Parts: sequence; C-alpha cells; structure tokens
Amino acid sequence: MHSQRTIFLLALAFVLVLSPTSSAQTVDNVLAVDTAWARLLTLVAPRSPGSAPDLPTDWTAIAAEAAKFRQDFPDSSEARSAARIELTARVRIEEQAVVLSPGITTAVGVYLRYTSNQPRERLQLKIVFDQANLRRTRYESYEAGLEAQAGHARELMSDFPDQPDGYGYLLSLARLAPPTLASGLAGQLLANKNTPARFVAMALRIADRPALLGQPLRLDGAEAAIRTAAGKTLVVYSWRMEDEGFRSILKQMSSLAAVVFIGINLDEDLAAARKAADGLPGKQFYDGGGLDGPKATQLKLVLPTMVYLVDGQGIVRDVDAHRAPYGALTRFIASKRSAQ
Repeated sequence: MHSQRTIFLLALAFVLVLSPTSSAQTVDNVLAVDTAWARLLTLVAPRSPGSAPDLPTDWTAIAAEAAKFRQDFPDSSEARSAARIELTARVRIEEQAVVLSPGITTAVGVYLRYTSNQPRERLQLKIVFDQANLRRTRYESYEAGLEAQAGHARELMSDFPDQPDGYGYLLSLARLAPPTLASGLAGQLLANKNTPARFVAMALRIADRPALLGQPLRLDGAEAAIRTAAGKTLVVYSWRMEDEGFRSILKQMSSLAAVVFIGINLDEDLAAARKAADGLPGKQFYDGGGLDGPKATQLKLVLPTMVYLVDGQGIVRDVDAHRAPYGALTRFIASKRSAQ
C-alpha cells in the first residue's frame, strides 16, 4: 500500500503539471520538445497491420516516458497530455491488482477535477479509470452489470455533454441488451436534448423494436417466402460475408426439421454476397445497405447478425434469438410441441 506521503507527492506532481506556466522557448528547446513528444506518441500509437499482434503494450515504458517528458518540459503545451498518458499507463500497469492503488486513484481525481485540462483529455482518462473499476466489480446479475455500465455512460453524458462518447456508449449498450432493457436505455438517449443527431435514428429503432413482438411478420418483397412458411417455424436472419462463425451456426440450424429460413444479406457487394450464400438455408434477399437497407430498416435490425423467430401463424415471437441462435431455436420448437 502507498503511504500517505507517497499519495500526496504523486498528486502534487500532477497539480504542478496543471498549474499555468509560461516561458519563452528557444528553437533548440522546441525541437527537443517535438522529438520527445513524437517518441512518446510512438509508444502509445496503435500497432499497424502486420505488426506482432501478440506483443503486449509496454505500459511501464509508456509511464516512464510520459513522466520524463513532464519532468523535462513542464512548460510544454503537451505536458498536460503527457500527464494523462502517464496516468492511463499506471492504471493499465495495475490491471491485475484487486483494487487500484490509492496513489493512482488520488492522482486521477486531481487530474479530472482540473477543468483547465482539455475536456477530451479528461474524458479519455475517466473512461479508462472507470472501466478499470467496473471490471473489478462482481455483479449479481447481467441486469446489475448492465445498469452499472449504463450509469458510467450517463456520467460521461452529464460531465461531458459536448463529447459524443457517453451517448455512443449508451447506444452500444442498448444495441446489445435484450429488447425491453434496450428500449429503456434508448429512451434515455431520446429524452436527452444533447444526444447527437447521428445517434437518434438508431435509438428510435431500438425503442420501437419490441413492438414487433406478437405482430404478424411483414417484410416487403418477401411475402411469397413468408407464405411458404405457413404452419412451420420461420427463422429470419441477417448476415454478412465476414461473419463466418455465425454462418456456420446457421448451417447447423438448417438440419432441424419443419423449419423454414429467410436470409437477409447486408453487404454492399451483392455479387460476392451471392457466392458467400452457398450452403446457407432458405430464400436469400440482398439488402445492400447494411443496417440502413430497406429490409433491415423494416425489421428494425440493430446489429448485423440477428435472428427472429416466427410461429406457424406468422406471428413474431422472438427478436433476440441471435444471442444463442441454435439453442433459442431448439427451445422454441420444443415449446411448440409441448403446447400441442
């Protein structure tokens, strides 16, 4: 454990970085600052395609380089960014610790409280710090964990209303959540006047998706395929060429008896998609517009790979079967048999 003196000194170091300073810089000093900053950014930069993917990020080296930069160039305009990079690295270094050390917690708090720091810098550090604490927390249920993550997103929205990250994160949670929970999260976005316009359309779709349940399936252009499924279980699924694992599961599902399939491909390259459809079950439709295609929009798809289950009367019974499609389909068939 860090002593109180260690905690104080670590926090004080970041207070000094955040204090306004000014001094004339020589040309040599400017060049030295640029060189040191470029060296630090090289350590932090994402690895390029083709580089060693299994090589772990050296957070210790990043923390040391950022601390050295702050020490050597305390008056630099990048000193505050270096402080954020160092704190991020120190949080990562403690990845395996049961709890983050008091020194890191205090220093992060100091950095976040100084509103003279750029909002973007503070937001990035808050995300790293809060997510580190969320990963260390055990939740009694999926719903409790989801609410904790949603609470984090709402904090970002409240503390940084002009930054898109909190809104985007809450939208991502809504897209992955079961329909009822998802609708509630989407409603929070729709009720917030600061939600960026580019997120509103998907939030509306998420909020409206549960309304498909218990209603006849309607899919323009696929009426004949839907009629063919009368009296049988109908599986409507969306897919892309890159989703090889999902396509493999669909082929396994096709072995089940008395099941009819309709596939909705979302790829723009229709010729390639038609080739990739070989072996996939059911009549295929090629929407061509991702989640914005006409069929994807009508079905209110919120993810590229989704599975809807429709009963023999053509009524939509499940819009969330993509979570475990084979198991969801077998359970659905079994429930129909037990009801007979």
